[in-house]
Amino acid sequence: MDKWSCARRWLTRCKLKGDMRPEPLMDAMEPVFCAEGYRADGDIAGQERILLVELSPMGDNILHTPFYRELRRTYPQAFIALLSKPYVAQMTELCPYVNRVIPVDIDMAAPPEENAAQLIRLSSDTLWDMHFTMAICLQWSGKKRSNHLLAYLCGAQQRIAISDASIQNYLTEGVVEEQWECLLTHPVVTPKALTHEVERSLYPLVDLGFDVRDDRIELWYDRHDAFVARRLLHDVPQDAVGIALGVGARKPNRKYPIEKYIAALQQLLQQGNYVFVVLGGADERANGERIAQQLPAGTVWNFAGETTLRVSFAILAQLDAYLGNDTGLAHAAAALGLSVAVVSHEAADRTPFLPGVCSETIRFAPWQAKKAVIVQPEHALDGCRDALAYGGCQKPYAHCIKEIPPEVLVRAVHCLLEATDG
Repeated sequence: MDKWSCARRWLTRCKLKGDMRPEPLMDAMEPVFCAEGYRADGDIAGQERILLVELSPMGDNILHTPFYRELRRTYPQAFIALLSKPYVAQMTELCPYVNRVIPVDIDMAAPPEENAAQLIRLSSDTLWDMHFTMAICLQWSGKKRSNHLLAYLCGAQQRIAISDASIQNYLTEGVVEEQWECLLTHPVVTPKALTHEVERSLYPLVDLGFDVRDDRIELWYDRHDAFVARRLLHDVPQDAVGIALGVGARKPNRKYPIEKYIAALQQLLQQGNYVFVVLGGADERANGERIAQQLPAGTVWNFAGETTLRVSFAILAQLDAYLGNDTGLAHAAAALGLSVAVVSHEAADRTPFLPGVCSETIRFAPWQAKKAVIVQPEHALDGCRDALAYGGCQKPYAHCIKEIPPEVLVRAVHCLLEATDG
């Protein structure tokens, strides 16, 4: 029986039984993988072939760029393929450390019960012909079963990912939901002392016995992107302080209210010479227009939904600072060495449950920004203070974050620019 038939039979049996487990898949697939040469050392050309399963949001990908660079330095002759979400692939397609970027539009946060058929099809259509010898998953926490399943289905003999024990080490009681680690050959337990996503993503190389020399994050855009950015910014006053605005976010409770952003920007304009450049996706276009309508003409330039991801990076590179929600744009601004003020929904007085696991201001703080200020609500609302969950605020709308006064954002910008001027 071939790989496709084995995988589809496993999926069919799981659906009939109403119970999906990985062990029967391994029992069926291992003899086929062995017979077809997937368990030999190296492929037929003797070259290491590495698959990076990186179907995470843009900000995570930016924070993982040091790993891409260090992996290439460790394996200079390897063929490295990177799986990226389609919109992130706009950036990663220029990554100099990988040989191929494969855009994949599959929700990897969904359980295998929902996406296993897609993962089998991806493996059959694209991955099996590449004969990967190693698959690496960098996601530290969350729902990882689909990542581990894909690492196995691709046929790689070595399958490396962050172990559930990395989180379990922080717990004094309770058990982390099992994430199908039996599919891995090398589960990596990160030390508790490593709390930032950049450090954690680099640790698998250390665990394998290699050294890490450089933890800088990177962005990539080309000359055409820079040309488009200069053209878009041509009429923006050059004597004004340019502030990038990131008013979007994946979750509503991470979005600072637009009316409060407007109040903060109005105060800044009363105190200095600023221009504000709104960046983000099409969903933020209307918010950018709302900001422009409330501020004096010529002080707001709304490019939300009108540029590619890489052109947004090139625009950021021409500005002085970033002010906005905790998004991928904040990490992009930090990667470019801008000063960054991130407006967070995580209250300053929340109970410090497992900060290495649940605190987004610790795990995803701006990395390598010229200066970084994290603006937080002073107090958590309702039950969010004691919530044992990532980021603290648990409401599905702007809740704790709306308690931040606009004046605090104004002070944060002043703090950033003091560093810039100094």
